[in-house]
Amino acid sequence: PLGRGNDQDSTRDYMGSHQGARPSYGLFPPETTSSAEYAAVAAQFARLIARYDAPRAADYTASAEKALAWALANPAVGADEVTNKCFLAWAAGELFVTTGKPEYHQTFKKLCAEGAFANVSRKLTQYIPTFTWSYIVCKRDVDETLRATLKNDLLRQADEVVKQTEISAYRMGVGARNGGLGWGNANGGGRYADACLRAYWLTKDHRYLDTASLNADFQLGANPLSKTLDRKSVV
Repeated sequence: PLGRGNDQDSTRDYMGSHQGARPSYGLFPPETTSSAEYAAVAAQFARLIARYDAPRAADYTASAEKALAWALANPAVGADEVTNKCFLAWAAGELFVTTGKPEYHQTFKKLCAEGAFANVSRKLTQYIPTFTWSYIVCKRDVDETLRATLKNDLLRQADEVVKQTEISAYRMGVGARNGGLGWGNANGGGRYADACLRAYWLTKDHRYLDTASLNADFQLGANPLSKTLDRKSVV
């Protein structure tokens, strides 16, 4: 399943691409992106619980492999090719890190070479560090050139957040890239801190940790109009 089972974004988008047909309440048919996203997260989960519950880890690994196999066989269902390719690469990378199987490594490298992470829409840019992180820190034998490329892309994204955070008086990652605090860009916190935290873990450069902290400050109330979901900080 993908999204919320109501008349919000997911149902609206589904109807827009299916000539107005509505899915059953709370249930969406399989799509490339949702199947690949499940495969990626299930592979992560299997990897994390393997030392504690090996049978359960094996079940989730098998489930992830099945989901990715379906997604690879149906690469153009539900979303545009660029978006689907991005999620397919994420899933292939996670399954390679979890299983070590060379076929997933080859799929990951092939999709990266085709621009899976380089050509995504603006809405997905913030998630690329999440999608590439497992490969960047992978302990298996990887393509070191590709690892370096993905790492450098992450650091460039973090550097941009550092730069943008310093622009406004109330420092937050949106910087000067938007004319105002519109829908979704005034949330601070994790959206802008994620790449910085990962960059800090890779480099131990405190610029990144400081920037992540400043973005948390904004979300917790240190902002000009008290735009926050934390009622305690609104006075």
